Amino acid sequence: MLIRLLTLLAAVAPYVFADVQFTSPSAGGTMAGGRTLSIEWKDSGEKPPLTDLTTYDLFLCAGGNDEESFVQLAPIVSSGQFSKGNKASGTVQVTIGGPTKNA
Repeated sequence: MLIRLLTLLAAVAPYVFADVQFTSPSAGGTMAGGRTLSIEWKDSGEKPPLTDLTTYDLFLCAGGNDEESFVQLAPIVSSGQFSKGNKASGTVQVTIGGPTKNA
C-alpha cells in the first residue's frame, strides 16, 4: 500500500500559523505504509517567522486542500517543538490507507 504525500503537504500547509515551506518529502511522493515518514520544512520568509512559534501538531490527511474537503487520518507529531529544529517523523500504520492500491 502506498500513501500519497502530496495530500499531507497540501492539507497541512493552509492551517499552520506561520508560512512553512515543506522541503521533504517532495510533492507527489509516495511511501509504503508501516515505515517512518520524515518531514522537513523551512521558514518561507513570510510573517510570522518560525522563531516566534513554540509548538505544532502534524497530521496525515486525505482529501482536498479546503477544511471541508479533507479528513485527518492519523497524527504524525503531537506537541512538536519548533526549538528542536525543522524536522519531524512518525510511523504511518500499514492499515491507514485501506486495501486499495495507492490509498
